[in-house]
Amino acid sequence: METLFGVSLKRLRKARELTLEDLASKTKVSKAFVAAIEKGKKKPPETFLDRISDIFDLSPSQKEDLREKAFLDQNIWKISMIGKGEQARRVFLLFLKGYDKLSPCEKAEILSILRKAGDRKEKNSQNV
Repeated sequence: METLFGVSLKRLRKARELTLEDLASKTKVSKAFVAAIEKGKKKPPETFLDRISDIFDLSPSQKEDLREKAFLDQNIWKISMIGKGEQARRVFLLFLKGYDKLSPCEKAEILSILRKAGDRKEKNSQNV
């Protein structure tokens, strides 16, 4: 099963005209492991993501995009609510319960709002 991360990795590798063997050597993993990641059979470890970023000289936004794709490919997520207030917990729970009932337009609107909030947070942390 193809994954977002696997497809992106394969595109990067082919754009640089690297074989599976070449990338395996550069990332210090086996050819079979790289192939399994590209096919979505294995999940890339954090160290692999860092090596890929260095090998392909990715910009911070490209690196974050790859990291997000790897995260989105996961079927099970653990999200800590430690330190979150009651309102945050309620919002999260309502979102999970109601997500399937949202229209595609509503989902896109929520995604846009959350991205804007993330961009604001990122700008504020850069100004500190």
